[in-house]
Amino acid sequence: MAKFIIPVIISVIIIGGIIPLSFSSNSNLFVTPEIEQSGIFYGHQVVGVMVVDSDISETDEAKGEPDVTVNGKTLRMIQSVDGNWYGYFASRDHAIFADGVLDNGINFGKFCHDSTLILDGANNVDVFDTVGIAIDVSSNSSVEGSDVKFPPDPIPSTATCDSIDNPGSVGMNVIDDIPPINPDNGIGYAGQIGLNPELWPFIQLYSIQDGGLGAFIQYNKGGGAQTIHLDFLGEFPSTQGLVESIVLEVEDKSLSSKVEMKLLQPLEKILKNLNDDNPKNDKNICKSLDVFINKVKSQAGKQISFNDAQDLIDSTNQTKQIICN
Repeated sequence: MAKFIIPVIISVIIIGGIIPLSFSSNSNLFVTPEIEQSGIFYGHQVVGVMVVDSDISETDEAKGEPDVTVNGKTLRMIQSVDGNWYGYFASRDHAIFADGVLDNGINFGKFCHDSTLILDGANNVDVFDTVGIAIDVSSNSSVEGSDVKFPPDPIPSTATCDSIDNPGSVGMNVIDDIPPINPDNGIGYAGQIGLNPELWPFIQLYSIQDGGLGAFIQYNKGGGAQTIHLDFLGEFPSTQGLVESIVLEVEDKSLSSKVEMKLLQPLEKILKNLNDDNPKNDKNICKSLDVFINKVKSQAGKQISFNDAQDLIDSTNQTKQIICN
């Protein structure tokens, strides 16, 4: 779920809440979501990848698709009307589980096998390096893709999705602010790769598992590859868990009991009111986190070292990116 704005922090809608995200980048490669410094994405989160490269930014003349990979597997990229290139990916198993099992309204659309050529608009667009894709199609379409049957395998070999009568809107709701695809502009290939424009956006699925290496996103540009690494956690962190981790970090600083108590007051307030049904609860949590940051700043260089203070502020800002709008 991605808004591609550089380089400010942005908010992206995931069912169940607004999750603030930021960008990590090399010279030309940008990704979201990534929690600042730690580089993490969670569960069924969709990762947006963007290549900003003046060498391939013209929209009215043919340009080659940038060579982008996820853990060494090709990530298909399309060019938008802004001249930048975009692609989306997610963990296959977690996307399927979230769509088909979790009772939270998450909808990836329909799932298709990696052998499908349904994306092809003019130029044999394939997704052979994935383990499937998710597409947005109408509910009365004849597409053979699965609406998720879990278990067993919700992307059976027969669901090749080779034809579709009525693309567009069964309710895929896991991507927000979709960049418009570049029409053929006389070059003959929508998105510069020949994609069926009615099937943009699509989400490419990969085998990204808990406890693994996460996701290495690489732009193989002449002159040297650009790489971003995101760690992967299958379970999205709870507010309680995030705040409790800050509490433990404070307690590990060996502060005086008076200073520790002062710093922990706003965090304890959050934990005390987590079950509050007040619709303003998230806003109150974020205010308390700001209070905590100000208390840490007031003690920096005094009762707490500058380095320890900065560590606490960084951890809290990471938490704010997840919880706060």
